[in-house]
Amino acid sequence: MKKIIVVILLVQSCAVVAGTAAPTGEQVLDALFNNTTLNLNQEPDCKQFSATRNTDQVTLGQHLATILSVSYQSKNKVTLATNCTVSKYQVNKGKVIDVWDCALEMKETNPAGEFISSAMVGFYLTKDKFSLIKGGIRCF
Repeated sequence: MKKIIVVILLVQSCAVVAGTAAPTGEQVLDALFNNTTLNLNQEPDCKQFSATRNTDQVTLGQHLATILSVSYQSKNKVTLATNCTVSKYQVNKGKVIDVWDCALEMKETNPAGEFISSAMVGFYLTKDKFSLIKGGIRCF
């Protein structure tokens, strides 16, 4: 009986994923770039301080500029990767919604390919319109 239930749950979860069109790379990055004025102090998992800007009022756009410019005018190399997976997100008062859990990842290496630094911005998009969900941005 337990095996039957597990198989049914697996089939249902695969059907949900298979029936959901993933956002394109452009839609994922549009969701970020369309929200560059968002103050990260309003994001519980992405509060940032900028030493170069001397402020704790960092916007999403400023944070993206910082992590994307780490190798500016150097011989170091920055690689970017984006991805999204189907997930769930708890909005207000216990309500759980289906979302896309996305990430923009940056990795910096020196000319020999040795690791120097990395950063990641995780964020949730609505399942249907691929809109950024405020309160769901995570920074690492």
